[in-house]
This record gives sequence, C-alpha cells and structure tokens, in this order.
Amino acid sequence: MINIGMKNTKNKGVLHFLVYREPSSKEYTGVCLELGLVEVSENPDYLKQSLIDAARGYVHTIIKENLSDELLNVKPSKEYVELYMNALNSLSIDKKTEKSKQTLNDIFVFTKPIKDSRLAMAL
Repeated sequence: MINIGMKNTKNKGVLHFLVYREPSSKEYTGVCLELGLVEVSENPDYLKQSLIDAARGYVHTIIKENLSDELLNVKPSKEYVELYMNALNSLSIDKKTEKSKQTLNDIFVFTKPIKDSRLAMAL
C-alpha cells in the first residue's frame, strides 16, 4: 500500500492510480496499485475511466461476496510504486519560482476513496 499504516477495508480506504506512457511507446499503461489492476490503451482518458470502472467492479465483487479485505491491499510492483512516488514528487512546487520542480509529460496520478460498503466505491 502507498499510505503506510492505512489498510483498505470494505468500509473505507483509498485506491491509488497511475497512468503513464513510456517515451518510446504509443500506448499508456494504467495501474490501480492496491488492486493489482493493469490496463493498456492509446487513449489516456479512456484508460483512466476504464481503470476506475474495473476497480469499482472489483471492490463491488469483494463486498458482495464478502471476500477478504486483503484483496483490497495487494502489494504493488516496486516499479509502479517508484513511478507513482516520482510523479508525486515532481508535482511539488518550488516555493521561490512557484513552478513545478520537474515536468513529467504523459504521467497522471490520482486517488479514489472506498466508501460505505453498500455503495462499493464512491467514484
């Protein structure tokens, strides 16, 4: 998990998403870190929505079938965690210039909360 000390449950938690494109590729790779979901598409907007939809279905199934909360806390690949953390670090602002310390093209990070178990996922 990205948030140290926080464990996702059927009732609450946060899912971390990463969408990126390697410079030599036409395709974007999208990842939901906690669920181990990985998808590929040439359209980053389509990919973001597809990942959210897949995560929603995954969480809904875990809740509906009363499966283990551990399925909401899959250990992500070190590569994906490093990409996610590097993207977050690049978004930090230099207070003197008020500009991003580094510009990362073709990489997006975002989170979505897991809400009340009856709602599955608030997306």
